Amino acid sequence: MQGKNGFAKSPLLVVLLLLLNACGGESSLTPIATIQANPSQTILSPPLVTTLIATPNLSVAPTATSVPPTTIPALPTLAPTATSVPPTAAPLPTPALSPRYIEALRKRTYNGGEIKLERLYSSTNAYTANLITYQSDGLKISGLIFVPNGPSGKKYPVALINHGFFPTTPGAYDSGWDTLRELMFFARNGYITLASDYRNYARSDKGDNELEPGYAIDLLNLIEAVKKFPQADPNQITIMGHSMGGEITLTAMVVNKDLKVAGLFGTMSPDAADNYYARIKWGGRTNQKWIETYGTPDNQPEVYRQMSPLTYFKDVKVPVIIHSGNNDTTTPPAWSVKTRDALLAAGKKAELYTYPGEGHSLNGVAFDQAMQRTLSFFNSVLGR
Repeated sequence: MQGKNGFAKSPLLVVLLLLLNACGGESSLTPIATIQANPSQTILSPPLVTTLIATPNLSVAPTATSVPPTTIPALPTLAPTATSVPPTAAPLPTPALSPRYIEALRKRTYNGGEIKLERLYSSTNAYTANLITYQSDGLKISGLIFVPNGPSGKKYPVALINHGFFPTTPGAYDSGWDTLRELMFFARNGYITLASDYRNYARSDKGDNELEPGYAIDLLNLIEAVKKFPQADPNQITIMGHSMGGEITLTAMVVNKDLKVAGLFGTMSPDAADNYYARIKWGGRTNQKWIETYGTPDNQPEVYRQMSPLTYFKDVKVPVIIHSGNNDTTTPPAWSVKTRDALLAAGKKAELYTYPGEGHSLNGVAFDQAMQRTLSFFNSVLGR
């Protein structure tokens, strides 16, 4: 009889074909799916009401590439055939790490160049403050530096202080907002203090990767730049951050190995999924490009796990002190508890202090207590 491929089928051939089908004449490959906050009051600025930006919870389903099944061709004759070896499939390329992944931030190099003193900001008997600029990914980033007044050649420990969320619209933020009290306090107590404005803020250049990872990259470049500052002790670099600045601080803690101690005030969560849902709840809009790039925690949980400092707490090298107002309705105190508990579970040193009646920004006696506790904690770690 005649087969559909034009070959005569003998009874023996039919038997062979039936045997092939019984053994699995087709194979298929199932593809694997690839896988902020009101600013602290400062003495330089009136209270600001900021609208945190977020969007409806849109989701982007991961795209799976299907591979068509391979069909074994019909045998043309009964004659014995040479054993054929299927060609080796080329390996799939390793996808590039997302720039927001912690591992991607670890693989980057950081420099920051030279910290340039642009002009005098203020001067007291205790310190001299200047507006500064430095380099980050080809962008000029502005900020503030306070240097204690002391003998020529003296080296000081460094405190990097990271501000929280502000809109990047003109006039919504200026250097020192959300950091000025901390800058002055630690400078009076013998620390060189710095605050980066981050890209797109104040006098900084405009750049991509607004929010994350751009702001963390700007901080990590500043850490390298301050090591070269003449009066700075490169072996005594500390870090602290408020709100979104806490999120940036948490990122730096799991990327940079040279930091000695860290402080958090009303911090964002160490879990990127918590922060995503909070920004949705806060009622602005989350950048559509972000959702198209990363998806949501619902449909891409592994992506958000790799974005989260929480995932890498085992690598933290620094003791951490945490402060939270128990009436904070912006960054829930539960996030500070989660941070403390996860650090302790990873075998790290962490202390948490809560302040009754205080909200997102500590003020008055609560602020003074938090500063004194942080200074004592930092000095103890640094052996001062």
